[in-house]
Amino acid sequence: MIRLSLPTMSCPGCVSIVKAAIRSLDPEARIEASAEDRRIAVETGADEARVRTALVEAGYASTPIG
Repeated sequence: MIRLSLPTMSCPGCVSIVKAAIRSLDPEARIEASAEDRRIAVETGADEARVRTALVEAGYASTPIG
């Protein structure tokens, strides 16, 4: 499970963009996202570096949690 903090993910539209970025790597990814907490948890076959790169390309820098 990849857990990330995304400080600029603050609304439902942001969540949709983040999910689309991750699903572009892995259409079967399981994603839990909270705009309120500005965090995501992802189960995917893609490695964390690729996920974080896709998020940056979508405009959302992230930092690992725990």
